[in-house]
Amino acid sequence: KGILNVNDMPLRDFLLELGRYHEGYIRCAEELDTLLISGSFPVHDLAGILTSLQETFHLRVDYFTRYWITLKPA
Repeated sequence: KGILNVNDMPLRDFLLELGRYHEGYIRCAEELDTLLISGSFPVHDLAGILTSLQETFHLRVDYFTRYWITLKPA
């Protein structure tokens, strides 16, 4: 139904799951791998999901290209 529901999923695993719905690579810095994510996310709103993660966890989202996105500590 276009919603990704997760409960205490490590960020690395969340991004791998989210990546199934988007072209390219969505990764995080190694130190953020185990950050636990919970919530319901609309898989077709990547920008909204990344903004939410950025604001909630004080992360930096780096766009190397539109196909290569990396989340890092702020």
